[in-house]
Amino acid sequence: MSDGSSNDITVEPSLGIENVVIPKQNPLQAIDWLSKRAVNANGAANYVFYETNGETYFHSIDFLLRQKVKQKFFYNPVSNDSTKLNALSNGVIEVDKLEILNNFDVAENNKHGYYASKLITHDIVTKKIEESTYGLDQVYDGTFAQTDSNMPISAAEADYTPIERHTFAPLREGSTNEGDNVQSFFDSNVNFYPKHNQMFSRVTEELYDNKVEDWYLQRKALMMTLDQIKLEVKCPGVTGLHIGDLIEIAVPSPQKVIKNDRGQITNIGDLNDFYLSGKYLVTSMNRNINFGEKEVSHKYSMTLELTKTGLGSGAGKRKSLL
Repeated sequence: MSDGSSNDITVEPSLGIENVVIPKQNPLQAIDWLSKRAVNANGAANYVFYETNGETYFHSIDFLLRQKVKQKFFYNPVSNDSTKLNALSNGVIEVDKLEILNNFDVAENNKHGYYASKLITHDIVTKKIEESTYGLDQVYDGTFAQTDSNMPISAAEADYTPIERHTFAPLREGSTNEGDNVQSFFDSNVNFYPKHNQMFSRVTEELYDNKVEDWYLQRKALMMTLDQIKLEVKCPGVTGLHIGDLIEIAVPSPQKVIKNDRGQITNIGDLNDFYLSGKYLVTSMNRNINFGEKEVSHKYSMTLELTKTGLGSGAGKRKSLL
């Protein structure tokens, strides 16, 4: 796709050109088809097409996660500041309510190929069959942007070792069917995708490669990272915050505050919740303006759906609570 903005549509450039005709699909279905195949300059196959505040975007999640944090939030379940002005004066928005929508489900992740999967391709013209494998450790090798850098499952050797591994076809260069951790149990999710070396060619001499090995398994893993930790927060309204923005939220842990004889907090690095605190991507937003009910705290409020990828190190020191 080409660079630039027109008609309120902003497009992130992607690699390659698709010379195709897409019959029996409306424009949105066609864009969805293309977004699954688009790869950005960093090699990330996680494009999304979305609208926010009257503008339309075709961006990769990789691009969105490389933005600067636009707003900081803080969840204080024992706050008695109904106006939230104390926190706002420090440039931080205090959250009224926080709900965990989704958390890690190892069984579902394993079944759907989040940790490891393999792809069998078959070129129906050349009769070439090939096997590719992809593990979550490739998602967290530093190539792609994440809200937090640590993989949300141990890379250590698993207690269970597969008795038999299946190899359905010659391995593609760069793939392996070995390993002793969960990210190498590729048989947990096996996929099949047909190929045709002249599928979209205009003449018989023109060859075409859909490069499905480069984006199919990778996109599946990258998009599933967005379904791991998801929150819904309700807070005072913020003008200028959009879907696709990056925010940061501090959630207190249940740790006891320990002070020394001078009244200084000695365990300040343990007071942030290891799993829930950190950077999040705004994936949904609902704004509400209320002038009728006198008992509501804020006439202008919003509900945000947030998602994060990866885990923090847990070693960073947090700022003092507001």
